[in-house]
Amino acid sequence: MSRHPVLPSTKAKQHEPTFTKAIIPFVIIISAALLLIRPILSPIPPVSTFEEKYAAVIVLYVFPVIVFIVGFLLLTGALISSKAEYVNIAAAGLFCACVGLLIHNLIDFAIFEPSVFTTFWAIMACLIALGSHQKTEGQFVHEPVLFTKVLVAAGGLFFIWAYFNYAFVPAAKAGENVKMAMQGIGYTHEYLTRASKDDPLDPSPLNMNGRLYLQEYNETKNKQSLEKAAACFLSAIERNKADFKNYEKLSHVYSLLGDTDQAYKWGLEAAKRYPGSGRLQFNLAEIAESMDKTTVAVGHYKETVRIEEEYRRQFRQMYPERVIVSRLGDEKYKKAKQKIDSLSRQPVI
Repeated sequence: MSRHPVLPSTKAKQHEPTFTKAIIPFVIIISAALLLIRPILSPIPPVSTFEEKYAAVIVLYVFPVIVFIVGFLLLTGALISSKAEYVNIAAAGLFCACVGLLIHNLIDFAIFEPSVFTTFWAIMACLIALGSHQKTEGQFVHEPVLFTKVLVAAGGLFFIWAYFNYAFVPAAKAGENVKMAMQGIGYTHEYLTRASKDDPLDPSPLNMNGRLYLQEYNETKNKQSLEKAAACFLSAIERNKADFKNYEKLSHVYSLLGDTDQAYKWGLEAAKRYPGSGRLQFNLAEIAESMDKTTVAVGHYKETVRIEEEYRRQFRQMYPERVIVSRLGDEKYKKAKQKIDSLSRQPVI
């Protein structure tokens, strides 16, 4: 008895619907379900503006459809092609899962969790097993030629060298200097300065150094400490332009220096990067008020109150049985409302 599987005849194949025609209704039905049925099962959370609702529709309903279609085409592209005779969809799916996990961990290091790490290598083992048992032209894993092996080995060694030279060693040296600074054994500024030079991409040693200079100013009232703090925060901003904290600290330094124009400028930059912070708006309102810009100050106070009230409304929805914990602080919240009332009565400036 022959061990080879019996293949359907060419004539029988001609009467079978093509794979391309078969998947079109499938893709349409799944996409329609994602667009029409999913919103009923998972409605949009409460939002306050049309822009937020529009963004929620795009992220929650449209993107999943796009991801489904693109992923489906990636996994079935070989079958759709008329030249394709064989494709292992299981191997393709596992491979895409591994690649997706690695890309995801560029921003979220979940791979270090034992369960995720174990699953990742279990999938890799499945891929190797699939490749080793497939001896046809469609096998997923191929034996590379000697040149490819040498090229891959050289590339691997280069990336290992680059990782240690530009990532691991600088971070380790900077971390050691920060540790020495945190021990409080003296020469703290020197250690933090070394750390900032060891890792030229990390803004945290500069931020720590700037905050230390601020602390020294609070004790000595020496303006040179403020100037050094400003230099540290400016350098930290050069390394990370997205972090609002360095902008906020820099605004505070210029307020202490009496330069309200610069304080307001950097405060605005901080608020742009954290538009949902009532504290930043409150600080801007106080700076504008000190500059006798009444209308601008009222605008910031109003924004402060709006952000705090939106937060309180959401807090009540999420924790109806709990006492509201103010993110801004009751004192500043009440002061902002009082300032809106009192400044609105003053002449417009």
